[in-house]
Amino acid sequence: MSKGASALELLSENPILRLGAPASLERLARASVVKEYRPNAVVAIATTRQTHVLVLASGKIALRRKNREARTQVLVGSISAPAIFGDAEAYAPANRWLVSVRAVEPTVAVAVPNGAYDAFVEAEGRVAAALYRDACARHYLSVEVMQVHALQKTQHKIPRLLWRAGTGPAGGPREAPLRQSELGGWRGSPRRPSPCSRRARPSPCCPPPSGRC
Repeated sequence: MSKGASALELLSENPILRLGAPASLERLARASVVKEYRPNAVVAIATTRQTHVLVLASGKIALRRKNREARTQVLVGSISAPAIFGDAEAYAPANRWLVSVRAVEPTVAVAVPNGAYDAFVEAEGRVAAALYRDACARHYLSVEVMQVHALQKTQHKIPRLLWRAGTGPAGGPREAPLRQSELGGWRGSPRRPSPCSRRARPSPCCPPPSGRC
């Protein structure tokens, strides 16, 4: 039950919000609006004002952020129903969407005004406790994702750069310079003069230009 259902019916399907008292859910539903999105439809635009929390009843949305250096939109994640999205922005000082959002497939959501959502959570202790547990799980997941990206940078990207820049016999050990200026050049960054070239003698923190690993 999603398409054509009332706001009350959709809110009552959510595993967290349905913990609230029936009267509280009815008040929340009266303040809310059911929205339907076709695939690729815009759900939210980054930096614009955030005025409501989205309770996804069915479907899936994709979250993207603008990469200014690459001049493109980067997919940072996706969310499938049942889910609540926009609550972090609702309690942030700026009250603006942090990401741009589009529907991946036919999606039905309930748009709950920030004020009505906050009043509902404050009045319903069981809902607040469940939301806290859910927020902790999401926070833990985001930390895990960041750690994975960090490990990828350390274990994959740097060795690849060194392999491309290094020299050595086929199938044998390779040697590559460790100067930061050359690493920047290999990864596409503008080359800058090495501080080593301005020193009369090498120091422990800055090996000579001919240093090898």
